[in-house]
Formats: sequence, C-alpha cells, structure tokens
Amino acid sequence: MHLGRLAIGGCGIVFGEETAVEPDGRKTHNCAGLYKQSHVASYRKITDMIRSNGALPAIQLGHSGRKGSCHDAMRDWRALNNSDAENDLPPWQVMTPTAALSPPRPIPHKEMDQDDINRVVDDFRTATKRSIDAGYDIVEIHGAHGYLIHQFLSATSNQRKDNYGGSLANRMRFAVEVAAAVREVWPKERPVFFRLSAVDGKGG
Repeated sequence: MHLGRLAIGGCGIVFGEETAVEPDGRKTHNCAGLYKQSHVASYRKITDMIRSNGALPAIQLGHSGRKGSCHDAMRDWRALNNSDAENDLPPWQVMTPTAALSPPRPIPHKEMDQDDINRVVDDFRTATKRSIDAGYDIVEIHGAHGYLIHQFLSATSNQRKDNYGGSLANRMRFAVEVAAAVREVWPKERPVFFRLSAVDGKGG
C-alpha cells in the first residue's frame, strides 16, 4: 500500500519505481517490468487505486544497461553468475554503449550494435503503449543514475566511434530516439517527463 498511502496523503502525482521495458532491462529478477501484455492488468489495479484517491498515476520507464543482472540490495547488488542459475536466478548478458569501459563481470557485456539500439527504442515504444492500457496519466523516461540512457549520454561510459558517440549531439542521439518513440505513441494531451542526473561524476 506504499503508493496508496502517498495518494491518500494528498500527493498530486504518484510515481512507481523504474519499470523495465524488456526482461534484460531489469536490474534484478525482482524488478518491475512492463514488457508483456499480461502485465497490464496488474498495473491497472495500481492506477485505479491511485486515481480513486485523487492523485495522478505516473510510470517511469527505463533500462538498466550494464547495471543489470544483479542480486538485490540485500546481497549488495552482486553480479549474478552461472552458479546462481541453480537457485532459479540465471544471469543474463547486459548491454552497454562501450563494452571495453565496463567493469569486469562473470558474463561479458555486449556492446550494442544498431540492431540492439533499434530494438530497445522499440521496446520503449511498446512499453509506452502498454502504459496507456494500464491507465497511466504521465510517463517518464529514466535517463539518469547510470542506467542505459545515461550510459549513452555520459562521455565517461560512452566512447563509441559511430553516430552514437563522440560529440554531445551524438551521445544524445539514443536518448532523443527513445523520447521520439515515446512521444509518437503517447497521447498528445498527456505529458512526457525525462529524468536526467544533474551530476555525472568524475570526468563526465
């Protein structure tokens, strides 16, 4: 009832946690996601409850990128490995703008190619459509906190040599494509938010 408590308490807008647009976009196996149509009914219960208490329901769509395939905070976000699969917690290959800059992991990172980029952009588009079906009034794109979109925006984690790296305009390209895909299918009368980190850290 955490979200319900916020709505009952008088908040005008109630956001849920970051919601992954594809399974491999989660941080952990237990993270929220809206990558199946079957998820919509569960989210609809949440939005109905928030709205019935006078608040607007909002969803934050994102992708973990290289910060995915981890245990939860109780296990210090430790990277999953093959032995975890024995406990029904199999690891998955995480994606990143520049694989060579990513920290070592049991399963190597995959540097995203154009097909990967196009697919993730489309995943954001599809998740946005599902957000409409689920009854959300506001959608926010998570481009902060070191997740995938932030990884493209940052000169620290993005040293690509193609149209998605180098200049600020190029590093923004993936974010702009995601925003355009979301805006394309989101109702014109409803707002789209974009979350950015104000500080990028050393060298960013």
